[in-house]
Amino acid sequence: MEEKLSLFDMLSQAKEANVDESNMAQIMGDIVTRKSNLMRAPLTIQLELLPLCNFRCSFCYVRKTKEEVARSGREIMRFEDWKPYIDFAFESGVDSVTLTGGECTLHPDFKQIYAYAYDKGMELSVITNASLIDDAIIDLFLQKPPSRISVTLYGMSEETYERTCGNGAAFSKVLQNIERMLSCGLKVTLNYTAGNDNFCDMEAVLAYAREHKIAVFPTNALMNIRNCDDDVIQAQYVDSKKYKEIEIKHMALMQNISFETLMHRYLSEYSQPLVHNDRGFTCSAGNSAMFVNWQGLLVPCVNFNTCLADPREVGFEEAWNTVKAWVDKIPNLEECEGCIFYDKCHRCPAIHYGDTGEFGKVSARLCFKKLYPEEAEKALADYEKNLQQTKSENR
Repeated sequence: MEEKLSLFDMLSQAKEANVDESNMAQIMGDIVTRKSNLMRAPLTIQLELLPLCNFRCSFCYVRKTKEEVARSGREIMRFEDWKPYIDFAFESGVDSVTLTGGECTLHPDFKQIYAYAYDKGMELSVITNASLIDDAIIDLFLQKPPSRISVTLYGMSEETYERTCGNGAAFSKVLQNIERMLSCGLKVTLNYTAGNDNFCDMEAVLAYAREHKIAVFPTNALMNIRNCDDDVIQAQYVDSKKYKEIEIKHMALMQNISFETLMHRYLSEYSQPLVHNDRGFTCSAGNSAMFVNWQGLLVPCVNFNTCLADPREVGFEEAWNTVKAWVDKIPNLEECEGCIFYDKCHRCPAIHYGDTGEFGKVSARLCFKKLYPEEAEKALADYEKNLQQTKSENR
């Protein structure tokens, strides 16, 4: 029987192989996450503190006005309301907490909630638009450093910020705060969501990230979910092929190789066929990650307001079980089974559901084979040729 390696053994082997510290941490994180996914035990929790925001992005699926919140019959949860969620996370062995919104720094008790979660000893990260970061928040971050401050950067001009967020005046403040946090030694990463209102600035956003040596996570996966208006979201969809070209140009510059080389790899390389999986959610949703919306309800992930479970009524453990049971019923994306291009596509069932209105169905704008039919046909022929050759050699 093959002997199973412990986490300690694997890390020892990595150390002997001279794996650097950052990669060692990544290895350890991956192992722990996979183990937690198998055990279906929460490892991370994301708290959506409020739906209010000082930006008015048309493609936002969270934002509500104060009037809309009032009409919902719910009130913004305060510090005392959030404490039991943080306590449960700590007692359950949760490793990290993420505070988000809306704009989480708008919450009247943001500093208190942040400090309480930090003092529990869990890793703490913040997702923010960075426009409201002030001296008090900087001091808080310096005294109780977050593991990451994820700043959503919507463009590189006042005009783009006005068109995308309805708040052009915030642009200069956002850049000022990003650079101020970097100068203080705080770990900042950037998120960028491409819509037609800000796609013109994508290359400039990525160049800014390279210039300041900030990790950036771009996406064109706008989600037609929650509060979104179907017509508005569809009007914001950018050309997926143009988006991919810009993304690959950025990767080529980061890796110091030619765009043509990297683009050729993207279009011609493939993986082993995706094996059958009954479950659609292969990510951390309902496996190792808990998501709590601004109303205090557990949901499968930030993308859904379905399968709402209220831990204040049924308890945290039962609410978590409800979410897991719902996630288990979501089917896999049918067309992805056996596909050799699956690692090139967005396979989040929530995004595809938003586009198609049906779980298990693939959205054309997110499928490599539909976006690049000629290249896919050539790569598939090459795969079949190599497969037959391998079979012949093994006879």
